[in-house]
Amino acid sequence: MNCQEIDILFLEYMDSKNPDLKNKIDALVESDEDCRKRIRELEAIHNELNSVESIIPDQEMDEMFHKMLDQEKELAPGRTNQKPLHAIFHWYNLAAGLIILILGITIGLLIPDRTGSEDILSIKEDIEQMKDLVLLSGLKHDSPSERIQAVKTSYDFTQADPRILQALIHTMNFDKNINVRLAAAQALFRFGNISDVRTAFIESLTIQDNPNMQITLIDMLVDLNEKSAIEEFQRLLQKDETFDIVRRKAESGIVALL
Repeated sequence: MNCQEIDILFLEYMDSKNPDLKNKIDALVESDEDCRKRIRELEAIHNELNSVESIIPDQEMDEMFHKMLDQEKELAPGRTNQKPLHAIFHWYNLAAGLIILILGITIGLLIPDRTGSEDILSIKEDIEQMKDLVLLSGLKHDSPSERIQAVKTSYDFTQADPRILQALIHTMNFDKNINVRLAAAQALFRFGNISDVRTAFIESLTIQDNPNMQITLIDMLVDLNEKSAIEEFQRLLQKDETFDIVRRKAESGIVALL
């Protein structure tokens, strides 16, 4: 497992706080100094953001709490132990997709090996389409953990599917959960040889205001040697609201790309 994939696991851990997942990450990075350094940086940024956010009073959060409390009171009388319908449908879709995949593979094994067989080609196409649907469905799930899992399924794609790339770009830019956005960016990095993906990273910097996300995008653009990103790095330096840690990363990025 490479560092990019370990990053995804770490983001999943930050969302779930699953101790077993943390132990797995520690074991994976034990013999890899580069991966350990990346994880330490992610942890440091996460802790810094938490310390900043914890001292900022948030009136909207207080109002949101009371609103949620009122909603809970309204829902309480009719509440049951049944899962919400949208969750049931989501798992039904995933289960159905898995069954179709298994059937497709089984049929492919049973059909005699015929070079250029239209039947086998059709089955392969159906399987790829089902994989697309499972991923796209997962990105719409209410749970951030489920959306991260959906992003992880994109690693099954060896070729760049335009629909999947657009879905990941949209998730990177607009998902409400920072860990999901980071996971989508990491998944897109695999396709960094595509100019549209590199452009998407630069454009994403213009709308991202989370330091963790900004630093991740800067690192990726530097790793891709995308010199056209220098202008956007300079713009970040000129913004008063840019965090110092992001400012330092942008400065080093400019030096690396010149």
